[in-house]
Amino acid sequence: VLEIYAGGQKSFIAGQGSDVAPNGVLATAAKFVHPSALYLDPAGDLYIADRGGFRVYQIDTAGIIRFFAGNGTAADTNPTTRTGIGLAGVSGISADPAGDIYITDAASNRLFLAYSGQAQNPEVTLLAGDINGAPGYTGDNGPANAAELDNPMAVAVDGGADVFIADTGNSALREITYTNPTLDFGTVKVGQIGGPLGTTLWNAGNGALSPLTFGLDDQVNFAVDAIGCGGSLAEGSTCNFSFFFTPQSPGSFVG
Repeated sequence: VLEIYAGGQKSFIAGQGSDVAPNGVLATAAKFVHPSALYLDPAGDLYIADRGGFRVYQIDTAGIIRFFAGNGTAADTNPTTRTGIGLAGVSGISADPAGDIYITDAASNRLFLAYSGQAQNPEVTLLAGDINGAPGYTGDNGPANAAELDNPMAVAVDGGADVFIADTGNSALREITYTNPTLDFGTVKVGQIGGPLGTTLWNAGNGALSPLTFGLDDQVNFAVDAIGCGGSLAEGSTCNFSFFFTPQSPGSFVG
């Protein structure tokens, strides 16, 4: 892997070494089989996909390379950990604003999401594609994890965390979008109490959520009870919200 400067100079960042499974060593000691994708995050860490080595590596700003994803084979050994998934043919790497890493595997027709937070369980999830790697073209307008892909060659993520997949075998550019969660109280008579309906807030990031504030647009007809939330939410922690609907007059209401 080369870095080419604006003035035309170049330097070796990684590779040219003899270590075929480098982990915790200088990146220049690594020996890659088939580098197939790169991603440089805002903090300066570089992610390298070695398609032939069945891994994704992370190189920090000190030049140390480590395993990030993949177990060195094409088959899964533990699909809940980053280094337990099998990466048969990594073709693309990207990241969202939270620092979570997205990995397309063209050979197994899958898109993985590897979380950046230190308290994640699982550490990685199959975001799209058949769990067994079968190619196909299904799932439009439905959950991403129920969709099939065929030879996905690249992935990109925008500032709103919408995900774009170059689904090459299907000659399609596909998008994964996220919608705001909703709670439906149904029909509630005036003066009666609907609910509680609950939802859980999970801090899946790599730092505390602080200050943690919340509110309701309509505080006349709706109420909320926050359980265990307080003023901040630690990394990997959860807290629960219970919502109540007590209509004060006939009509339709949004809280």
